[in-house]
Amino acid sequence: MKIVMRFILSILLYLLINISSFAENDKNSTILLKVEDFGAVGDGKTDDGPALRKLFEKASALHKPAKIVFQKNAIYYLGKEQKHPVGTMLLDRANNLIVEGNNCLLLVDPQRRPFEIYRSKNITIRNFQIDYSPLPYTQGRITKIDNANGYLEFKVDEGFPQPYVRDDSYYFDGRVSDCTTINGDNLKFYQGHSRISGVRDLGNNTYSVTYRMHRQDKARVGDCFVMKVWPPSMNQVYNTSLKPSEKGEHYVTNYANIQINHSDDVTIENIISYASPKMTVCARSCSDLKIRGLIITRKPGRVLASCSDGIHLKGNERQPLIENCYIEGTLDDAIHIKMSGDVVEEVASLQKVRIAHMDTRDNTNLGIGKKVMVFDADLNRQLAMAMIADFEHINHRQGWVTLDRKVEGIKVGTRLYLQAENEAIIQNCQFGTQLQRAILTHQPTTIRNCAIIDNGKALDQALATGGIEGPPSQRVIIDNVVFENLSQVALQVGCPSKEYNQLGTPQLIVKNCLFNLPDGVPALNINNSNGVTMVGNKFGYLKKKPKQKDYFQLNNTDMMEFSRNTFQKGWFTWDSDKDGLADALEVVGDADGDGIENKLDIDSNNNGISDFEEFKMGKDPFSID
Repeated sequence: MKIVMRFILSILLYLLINISSFAENDKNSTILLKVEDFGAVGDGKTDDGPALRKLFEKASALHKPAKIVFQKNAIYYLGKEQKHPVGTMLLDRANNLIVEGNNCLLLVDPQRRPFEIYRSKNITIRNFQIDYSPLPYTQGRITKIDNANGYLEFKVDEGFPQPYVRDDSYYFDGRVSDCTTINGDNLKFYQGHSRISGVRDLGNNTYSVTYRMHRQDKARVGDCFVMKVWPPSMNQVYNTSLKPSEKGEHYVTNYANIQINHSDDVTIENIISYASPKMTVCARSCSDLKIRGLIITRKPGRVLASCSDGIHLKGNERQPLIENCYIEGTLDDAIHIKMSGDVVEEVASLQKVRIAHMDTRDNTNLGIGKKVMVFDADLNRQLAMAMIADFEHINHRQGWVTLDRKVEGIKVGTRLYLQAENEAIIQNCQFGTQLQRAILTHQPTTIRNCAIIDNGKALDQALATGGIEGPPSQRVIIDNVVFENLSQVALQVGCPSKEYNQLGTPQLIVKNCLFNLPDGVPALNINNSNGVTMVGNKFGYLKKKPKQKDYFQLNNTDMMEFSRNTFQKGWFTWDSDKDGLADALEVVGDADGDGIENKLDIDSNNNGISDFEEFKMGKDPFSID
């Protein structure tokens, strides 16, 4: 009898264990969601926006891991949908979700954006192409120009939209009015953007433009002119606010192709973007963001790939990893990383203050247990590094901050800059011509194995826009980076003073880099830094070796180490096989085993596609798979 009972108990125990295991596996199993099952057609003509919106609403509400799958190489048209102000595919408080594009093309109306991620975790978006129809900008050839008076005429290229004939009451800010000129022969940007004051129709597809801000002194008849085309109805969509529960904040409306808000552990992977009405990727108040294989590139016949920054990241406490990206043709910066400031509006005591976030529309990121730099904007000096002991929200942009110590000198106008928990990493990226800079960063950043070509500035650091774009410049390490044919300066660092924690002495470390700069263009322009070291770099010049004081412009900054650097008349080789991909990005070795080193082999994996073209397709040119 005892043997029988033991046998029965063993069977019951076995069943309980397996039922529990099955339930756990079922709980963690991934749900597959195919877009065609929700009515998305993918023929490039049907407006798939409503179907995809419903699908993403369903996916957001799931409490299990899920994978949304698009059809391979299909074309999904996303129409206006003016009743819905947020991105067509909105993930709202979603978790553990993969969105697989299968190399499909999202063809988007300029009044929409494809993706928005809001208060979500562990999200991956991968393998998409993104383009717009009609395009969110127009371009054409200059037929007449008067630089001194900010006036030009241009004829719109075939296939591009007509500009809106309006005056400065319409063209009032950069969202609507940004414009610039581009060399008509090599399609390289003339650095320095202008803003339109008015547009008139002259007939025969030709328009006159008056512009302000930068003079386009280099532009000539025959060069290219490009300007945003922002439909008047966009303002209504752009300014619409939805009111979720979090202290009155709203979703960011119609901003970037991929807009990420208050979300952690998001991965953007193998995205090719040919156009964007504003930024291509924008992340606000996010952490642990990974951007891999993002390609922002101009299609043949186009002069622009993005109407603003390529990658714009702000308020991200745990800094991003950006790797294997190619960015060209942006109407601003390729990458901008910042921590926007909060300003003191009222002082209750030396320990308790009321703050308001300084950046447009954004939430304050301040909270209990977070570290802030308390910075006197009048004296350009740090008053303290402090922890937030208590935080009382007033709304999403304002609150009462109680610090863990008294701060002498704190007053109305003092800024609080949230401190990043780690450094940003930018690696294995190449940058083609941009309007502004390749990289604008404020927080600790390491840049390695990259190439920056035909830009105005490669790196820029500054406390900008009235202190909104901060914090004050902190440590940067640059390792094995090519600086090729820049028109203004390679590395520009503006520290407001030495009276704050720059998070490193030296503040700027440059090693193993290659500088091929036109005569008269400095390698460094550094102000108030805790110091610079330059080790193992190569400097190529064309005619006369530059004087050190002109080439390395240091103001209130010491050159702490300058060793093993080489100067050469004539530029150094930066692309040994002349395929367009810099040696700094070529993996050491011989991928296909043909006896030719990768940096000398234009097709390192022997698949019939050059390394550079494969890289710009978001693929690994050194993989044999």
